[in-house]
Amino acid sequence: MSSTKVKDIPFLSEKPYDFDWNKTLVDRPLFYKSWLPLAHILLNREFEQLDFYGTENVPQNGPFILVANHVNGFDPITMVYGIRARRRFYFMAKEAFFRTFYIRWLLEPLGGFPVKRGTADRDAMKFAQRVCEDGRFGLVIFPQGTRDRQRKRPELDTASNGFVMVARESKVPVVPASIHLESDLEKKHPKCIVRFGEPISYEELGFTPGSRKKKELNAAAEIIWGKVQELWDKDEM
Repeated sequence: MSSTKVKDIPFLSEKPYDFDWNKTLVDRPLFYKSWLPLAHILLNREFEQLDFYGTENVPQNGPFILVANHVNGFDPITMVYGIRARRRFYFMAKEAFFRTFYIRWLLEPLGGFPVKRGTADRDAMKFAQRVCEDGRFGLVIFPQGTRDRQRKRPELDTASNGFVMVARESKVPVVPASIHLESDLEKKHPKCIVRFGEPISYEELGFTPGSRKKKELNAAAEIIWGKVQELWDKDEM
């Protein structure tokens, strides 16, 4: 979801949300697809034009991690809509959003789970790992954490490499994706282009079995994010 400041979220509860980290992972394809008409309405009100490329690169079965830049609060819904809900996703979202009843009711049915940004959130990481190990789902991660309101070329801070740990431990393919909004910040409803890249295999990320070296995590992050940037560059004029 978006980078809205915690203090700006209406009806925010001060009480921490008790997410069930042991909940059963359920695949409900009919329920998931029932959200498509609502997604269509929301996204067509948000964007003047919305185009998708490379949807064939999203695996039709088996686990995978989808890594994308973050530009809009509707990014998770955009991903689901782009592939017409033919795969079920789970995705990380800011913990504060789960302390608001009206956002939580949207996030959880669509596969959202909370993550405490800026910390080593072991519960979130373990849950992400369980999603990958289950074998039926895609895991969506926006490593930047907060959305880029300036619509610039996506950059990644080395402190945001936690997503690579999930890729290393799960050994599942990583699908890079870019979300590109036209650069005119004055446009309230910009054009949006989403591109899905070819899956990156575990072997291509260069991990040494059993290694926990930070330099390997950084190198793998550069490989993945480099692909995200390559996709984004295709639409920069």
